[in-house]
Amino acid sequence: MKTLFALILLSVPAFASRGVTAEDYFGFVFIADPHISPDGRQVAYTLTRIDTAANRRVSSIWAVPTNGSSEPRQLSAEGFSSTAPRWSPDGTRLAFLSNRNPSPAAGGATAAEAPRPQIWILRMDGGEAQQVSRLKNGASAMQWSPDGNRIVA
Repeated sequence: MKTLFALILLSVPAFASRGVTAEDYFGFVFIADPHISPDGRQVAYTLTRIDTAANRRVSSIWAVPTNGSSEPRQLSAEGFSSTAPRWSPDGTRLAFLSNRNPSPAAGGATAAEAPRPQIWILRMDGGEAQQVSRLKNGASAMQWSPDGNRIVA
């Protein structure tokens, strides 16, 4: 992250003299939707890159310690867009939206259907994220209940 910031600062004079080109834009990394964990030790956020080969944006969920003690780490799986990280009230889980497409046998979309974002939960002590919603039209927003036992979409 520090390296990325340094590169941005070094490139500002180049952009000022020639302007930003489409190629520059395709190389940008967009960081958004930061959420600090309940204990204040981590920030989860969405990082979006442009996949020029697929002609689309690809978002992923990342986390970094608030004290800068280590590099950011990607929490979501590669190859799927994941957005909207939300900490559980106790900070042990992170809910997010993802367009992962589980097999039809597991209740996922068929190959002909475009995957819709569903709610997934990742335990912060390890393991793979688990899908917790199967909404026909997908989910676009969510919120944990104050006791952390439910999610409202």
